[in-house]
Order: sequence, then structure tokens, then C-alpha cells
Amino acid sequence: MDNALSRTQNPPAQIDSMIYLLKVDLDKLELNFNGSKSKREIGEKINPTIQHWLRVAMGGLSGTYGATPMQRQTWSMPKRSLKNSVRSLKQFEAKNSGN
Repeated sequence: MDNALSRTQNPPAQIDSMIYLLKVDLDKLELNFNGSKSKREIGEKINPTIQHWLRVAMGGLSGTYGATPMQRQTWSMPKRSLKNSVRSLKQFEAKNSGN
């Protein structure tokens, strides 16, 4: 869409603002799923993502003694995060589906 919009002589303001709002919403979803790209540097404190919680919880599956209580408790975190992410995706879809 950006490419087509950049080639028009006079881009309509309404379409331009709609594309901008879509990008903002997609950036929020990206941050929710993958965390902050700028904070991925070594030493930066980041908010845990679904992938983080799953890595911690999966650590108990590779040992011979089974999962620790902390690892068992950690399984609830990705479930909760995933539910919130699915809710955000559904809201995005409902807002931008055009129906």
C-alpha cells in the first residue's frame, strides 16, 4: 500500500491517515509479541515475552528430575500472555476488517 500511495500524484489524506493508523496498530502488536527491538541489546532489562516464559518452563522437560515448582508455575504465564495477545489480534481484526 505504501508503494502505491507514494506513486500517486496527490495521495488522499484519508487513505494516508488510515495507513498510518494501521502501522501504529501493527507496531503495538509486534511489541506485544516480540518485545522491544531496541532493548534486545546485552544488559538491557526487557519485559518477558511469550517465548521467554516458554523457554523457562521448557527447562524442566530436559532434566531427569522433572519440572521444578517454579517451572510448573511458569506455564501459566505464557497462557495468560497468549490470551491477551489473541484478544489484541481479534480487536485489531475487528477494527480493520472493513465490515
